[in-house]
Amino acid sequence: MKRLREVCNIVGVDRHVLQRIGTAKGRKEPLLPPTLIDETSGYWYYDDAAIEKLWLIKLFRELGCTFRQIQEILNSPDFDQRAWFSKQIEFISFPFLLIIPY
Repeated sequence: MKRLREVCNIVGVDRHVLQRIGTAKGRKEPLLPPTLIDETSGYWYYDDAAIEKLWLIKLFRELGCTFRQIQEILNSPDFDQRAWFSKQIEFISFPFLLIIPY
């Protein structure tokens, strides 16, 4: 288990971002709740699975997805991670196909 600050340093996200997606403000459920909240100190802790999910969330954000879209993707029982990323790689590999002529 790693503390919030350690996770932020590992993944390269601001702690405010992690706190934002760790709470349910404006959503039914948080995008990435802490694995454990220490009752005495209030520190947030994350296990390896949560850190892996955070890397995925960061990648989705870098690809232009909103937090709402990411939530829908991750909660979808039909989401095929491998197929989705294959499609994104294809899209990135052939950007010239998207150029619209004048």
